[in-house]
Amino acid sequence: MFWRAIGLAIIAVAMLAIGCARQSDDLMVFAASSLVDVASEIASAYEPTIRPAHVVVHTGATSQLRAQLEQGARADVFLLASAEQAEAAQAVGLIEAPRVFARTRLILAVSSGSDAPAILEDLARPTTRVVMSPIDVPIGAYARASLRRMSADSRFGADFANRVLANVRSEEPNARQQFAKVRLGEANAAFAYATDVADGESGIRVIEIPERFNVMVAYAAGTIVASRQPERARAFVTYLVGVEARQVFRRHGFDDP
Repeated sequence: MFWRAIGLAIIAVAMLAIGCARQSDDLMVFAASSLVDVASEIASAYEPTIRPAHVVVHTGATSQLRAQLEQGARADVFLLASAEQAEAAQAVGLIEAPRVFARTRLILAVSSGSDAPAILEDLARPTTRVVMSPIDVPIGAYARASLRRMSADSRFGADFANRVLANVRSEEPNARQQFAKVRLGEANAAFAYATDVADGESGIRVIEIPERFNVMVAYAAGTIVASRQPERARAFVTYLVGVEARQVFRRHGFDDP
């Protein structure tokens, strides 16, 4: 009960901050944290079409953003790091029909220390310190799906996923915070989006995950049903799947939808 109250308080504070950050005619976009850089660039490119209004981007874990919307936070467009979760949000009447606008894949981000994993199998070593996100967060769900695929292969063994999960030292709310833990040396391995990290960046090494063990990450956008400016929101979603926005996503390493 205590932690639920704390969670609701955090959501309430976030909702207040969001309300203070926007003007009534601004377009409020809720975006998954892994889109923070590209979403800002997209917003800047689109903003001249709606001036004097602005495009205000609020980022966070997809699950946290959904919770804020369900608690009454005002927004116009929702960009999720999971097409499956977008469809679920549509099913409960939170957003209109979602559209996939970009894709990426998983990689394993590991620290540069001598105790860091060198190959995927090393994830199950008792000395490996893994950081992950909860299963209701897209990166957490994707990571577990990848581990299940590995466990189904004799190279890893049927208990591989369980042995890796036993090495999880902490659960972080989103992909970016997982990556930060590895970069700071508080963990030495984390599943990450390929668009979040480059090999050698800040002492990070990348271990590629073969396609048969990987999971295709689909980003989807939907107009929020409670939006006070649905036509403007739908126009922004249409822009996201257009040629101009696609070029921006490509520059940031995303694949076409």
